Amino acid sequence: MTKSSMVQLPLTPPTTPTAKRVIDISNSTSLGSPLKKKRLFNTQKSSSESSTFLRAKSLFQRGSQISHSSGESHLVSREKEASILNDFLIENYSKKCSNSLYISGPPGTGKTAQVSLSLDHFLKSIGSPSKSDPSIVHSHDKSQWVKIITMNCMTISNPENIFHEIYNQLDTHSITGNRKKSADDLFMLLQNKSIKFNTIVLFLDEMDYLITRDQQVLFKLFQFASTQLLTSKLILVGISNSLDFTDKFLPRLKRNRLCPQSMQFLPYNASQIRQIIMERLSTLTEDKENEQGPRHIIHPTAVQMCCVKAAAVAGDLRKAFDICYKSIELVEEECAMGKSQATVLISHVARVCNATFGDNLGQRLNKLNLLQKAILCCLVNLEKKRSLSSAENKVNQLYEHYLKHCVPKVEQLLSTVKKGEFLELVSALEASGLVSLTAGKLGGRGGNSIVPVVDTANAVIKSRVPSDMLAMVVKEIGVLKKLLYN
Repeated sequence: MTKSSMVQLPLTPPTTPTAKRVIDISNSTSLGSPLKKKRLFNTQKSSSESSTFLRAKSLFQRGSQISHSSGESHLVSREKEASILNDFLIENYSKKCSNSLYISGPPGTGKTAQVSLSLDHFLKSIGSPSKSDPSIVHSHDKSQWVKIITMNCMTISNPENIFHEIYNQLDTHSITGNRKKSADDLFMLLQNKSIKFNTIVLFLDEMDYLITRDQQVLFKLFQFASTQLLTSKLILVGISNSLDFTDKFLPRLKRNRLCPQSMQFLPYNASQIRQIIMERLSTLTEDKENEQGPRHIIHPTAVQMCCVKAAAVAGDLRKAFDICYKSIELVEEECAMGKSQATVLISHVARVCNATFGDNLGQRLNKLNLLQKAILCCLVNLEKKRSLSSAENKVNQLYEHYLKHCVPKVEQLLSTVKKGEFLELVSALEASGLVSLTAGKLGGRGGNSIVPVVDTANAVIKSRVPSDMLAMVVKEIGVLKKLLYN
């Protein structure tokens, strides 16, 4: 991505002035000459197209502030997750309870964006922010004060410093502010009856960065959020890219009766990504001189290809946005040279995807998330066990093998995938070209059907990855080696 693409663009850029260009042209060409008319026409067309491209690209920039929600409280395709999060915040606030919620999921699945949207919804629901400090909210009935603290743990140089940072946000007038605050200091402050806030809502993004050898930092935070005797109730929401953070890094929680609620953001599938992209494109203003309008700057088939490719790369929405941005940029360059119409076609998306992802099998394997690699290892293991049999392996049989062979070995590290989620992961593996799904043998003709499979569960599945290459990819991951060889 070019350096200029990192700059946040306005939603409606200023119109490019054309009067000055007409004067410049008239200095070198007579007003009546055909060349003059041609150059003037191209300048106007370029200005219109430039404005359209500018607005379209702004929709898919990293960090774009354009809303991609379909309502006030949830992102497009994240209605279920938003409902759980919104209810968690409102319910614990209303009951005046301390509690914790852990949110996990791969990058680019909307975790942080949904939390931000839910926070806005929560603030509007409970009261009005202070004019002097928007992070302080006074309830509608004037009975409660709420403090909102949001932190990205990546910016904390030392995990133990998190207690000092939280303390300073709660007590900005601390006399001993020069001394580093500890977990005990923070706990005493939360118990202090003179503290102003009735409820503290703490959002910690990138929570993985608080991991220590003895796990005390995270343990203390969850412990505070489970203590109901605090003067200020603590509602903790932690976000991490780890698939099952609580089981992998905090086994002490359950032994100490600390059981935070948990929620997983699954990778986006192609249908969800398409819904989000089309919703963004619909925000473009219709062009009165063009029935199609700028919102049709990307052809529907090109959108579909983009979505399938992005879904295959761990369902990362950011990848889909990058493809859209670069494809629009490619068409913009072609239009400037008179080589293309102002529409992104499937050929443009294919060129961008080839340049971005390439066809290297090893790269595609490395980009898989842990669950996808685990399923692929299970498939190769199943094929080895049944190599002497002529029977075909169906997805349903693979799922049974996964439950019997995979789950007992990794249940402490990976959460068990339900059938529907398993089928989505298999579809993602097919989209990335790592497995093949066919409809089985056709009576009277033999061979396998190449017709797209609708019933994924009953489809015949085959690995398209050499076992030795898969072994190289997972050689440093002990649990995957167990799945592959045992």
